[in-house]
Amino acid sequence: MRIALFAVDEAHCISEWGHNFRPDYLKLAGFAQEFGAERVLALTATATPPVLDDICRRFEIEPHCAIRTGFYRANLTIDTRVVDAVERASQGNRMKLFSNCH
Repeated sequence: MRIALFAVDEAHCISEWGHNFRPDYLKLAGFAQEFGAERVLALTATATPPVLDDICRRFEIEPHCAIRTGFYRANLTIDTRVVDAVERASQGNRMKLFSNCH
């Protein structure tokens, strides 16, 4: 079997939580090696530098091949405003309708 890309989401679990939260994550690096994955894509939004080092070590990724970006995302915004009780109740009803659809 040829695996061109072995992708792992929530890759921080390999290091931070792998031993007790998601033990199967500890097996992923071995699977990638066993099946001869040509490339590894390990994605996480919460890797600290030590966690990134651990991910690279487990998957045999050269540190210079790791791409790390900041947390700032120009396309995401947070908007807040004060609402009264009537509006809050109305929003609650809309959320109930929305949650029933998904």
